[in-house]
Amino acid sequence: MTRKNILWLILDLILLLIFNLLFFVVGSSPRPASVWISYIFIHLACILMIATPILVRGGKTLFGLSLASIATAYFLVEFIVGVIFVLLRSESYKTALVFQLILTGVYALLLLAKMIANENNSTDTGSMVSGPKYVKVCSDKLSSIMDMTQNRGLSKRIERAYDIVRKSPSKTTSSTAPLERQIDGLIDALTSDLRSENIKDAEKKVERIINLAEERNRLL
Repeated sequence: MTRKNILWLILDLILLLIFNLLFFVVGSSPRPASVWISYIFIHLACILMIATPILVRGGKTLFGLSLASIATAYFLVEFIVGVIFVLLRSESYKTALVFQLILTGVYALLLLAKMIANENNSTDTGSMVSGPKYVKVCSDKLSSIMDMTQNRGLSKRIERAYDIVRKSPSKTTSSTAPLERQIDGLIDALTSDLRSENIKDAEKKVERIINLAEERNRLL
């Protein structure tokens, strides 16, 4: 929670304290049901204002507002509405109950929208692994092994694999991540084959790397 949000929270708690002092010291009894309903909703709004930023953290903003800002706005609106109904002291509780249920329902919908936005953001973040890392790491590995063989044909195919990887799109999705892991593992295996001068297996692996790298790029 930012310093600004903490200051707003302190201000809201001071308002609630003043309200309670006036409610019990100045207010007269008996109080109709509409007054007690408003009293309960004001305190419920305060509890939600404090609890929701703790329970639902981070993520995208909603309508340009953070969750703490939305919770604070809800409390302030409910506080004003609740005080109005307390002052009206209506004998009928229905208007106060329905109006404040609607207000709380609107806040609940905004909260759910915020949670869905957070979930979508989490999913997107989870599916987007480090694309630039794949391009850099794999192209660097291929570049370092191009001169490890005297076989001209194999060296050309390694250079071809290097060009494909180096020019690949930098982004990564959940569908391309498994291919990238395979390519990285094959490059390591190819390096081992080159060190042991196992040309036949090296040729198979470099062709597999080229095919997988091209398949990855097609998916993007």
